[in-house]
Amino acid sequence: MKKLFLLLFLAIFTTKVLPDLTETIKNQNAAPAQANPTSNNSITTEQKEKLEEFKKLFDNAGSFQDKAKMIAMLYKIQDELNDELDYLTSKNTDVTLVTEKNDSVLYNLIKEMALKLEIPIPLIFSIKSEKYDACAENFDKNLSIICITEALRKAVTIEELKSVMAHELAHIKYGHSQKEDFLINSLIAGSTISIFVVILLAAKLNNVPLKSLLKLGLTSIIGGAAVAAPALASFMYVSRKCETEADTLAAKTTNPDSLATALNKLEKNAYQENAGLIADKDFFIEAYEQLIKALENEKISSLKKGLIKIKLLYLKNKFQSHKEDYEEELKGDDSSGILDTHPATKERIKNIEQIKKEKEAETAPAIAA
Repeated sequence: MKKLFLLLFLAIFTTKVLPDLTETIKNQNAAPAQANPTSNNSITTEQKEKLEEFKKLFDNAGSFQDKAKMIAMLYKIQDELNDELDYLTSKNTDVTLVTEKNDSVLYNLIKEMALKLEIPIPLIFSIKSEKYDACAENFDKNLSIICITEALRKAVTIEELKSVMAHELAHIKYGHSQKEDFLINSLIAGSTISIFVVILLAAKLNNVPLKSLLKLGLTSIIGGAAVAAPALASFMYVSRKCETEADTLAAKTTNPDSLATALNKLEKNAYQENAGLIADKDFFIEAYEQLIKALENEKISSLKKGLIKIKLLYLKNKFQSHKEDYEEELKGDDSSGILDTHPATKERIKNIEQIKKEKEAETAPAIAA
């Protein structure tokens, strides 16, 4: 989920900020041009301030290597989103770079905790969304970002905000996103290489004709899928371990109770969102059922009627399948599944409560003395 959320942020960043930022940098090196009376009126004050902040970020990068890293990050974002922009609805979503000027509480809170954890201060972005979510990504040891939605920012107390941000900063400190990216890329590369090696060796050793390689390749792909399934489960296991590690550091460096209440708020928001999605699916399921019934009275050929009915049944079943997925999530199981990226909330809170007891045990002798 966090990866998808991060992709949404990156889509917004790329489509709304990157083009203007690129143009700003280009204009710095261009020859002076005649003033354009409409140029300053075509963007909002907020957008202008945002571009000024991004210009500062680029200018303050310092050395050529640091500037190159910043540009490399922007290009990486663009490359990752080439295939995502068609379906991510980002036109009406606003992204704001958080500074001491527009949100001093959040900025200084993250700055203070980053220094405490001995990591570089990340870029902080606020995303206009009703969803409760936050995520972190580090591109290298000196360049990272944290994203938080406005809805979550408003829903939590200062102590809860501190705990949530400590969790995200822990992901950066431990390099979780880089570890996960390396693992998944290794799995993909390993599976691909294995398939081709099997095909080539079989063809060479057994004198398999070229036209038979297709069948052999299909067999290898099926075998690769059998290997990929446990590999994917292993990746999800590592992802859950990363979440537990981030929870542990957050609970140790902030108020454990605040982290637990923040997690409960996130789960409640997800529950409400899923409930709304189920209601949407019910509407479409009922609508397709009515269409299927109405189709019987249509005066068209049996063949055409049959083809239309197949399509309607497919769409109905598609919504039904999605509804069942959301209903499964609403059950709120006490334990996480092998393909879950996050541990179940109850598991996470149990871990946090254990850390709280350990912290209390450490401070008890000092108080008694």
